[in-house]
Amino acid sequence: MRTCATLTKPWTNATTPVEIKRFKQRKTVAEGVETQAHWDQLASLGCDYAQGYFIARPMPPEEFQAWRAHFDASLLMATRQG
Repeated sequence: MRTCATLTKPWTNATTPVEIKRFKQRKTVAEGVETQAHWDQLASLGCDYAQGYFIARPMPPEEFQAWRAHFDASLLMATRQG
């Protein structure tokens, strides 16, 4: 996402896959989402899911269940709708 954010025409790399998914009625997953700004831009393009440091840093498997129990995806969705 750092590359997309610094391009002269930002988000060109993200726009095409999101538009293809609309045509084929598929879900999209953005990889490498590191900031709120990245997610906001991708969500505004219609991206469905994201993974990256903005969501969670890498963690040992034994920590995953505790993280999952406390993760509130609705906060991301509220940002997407707002």
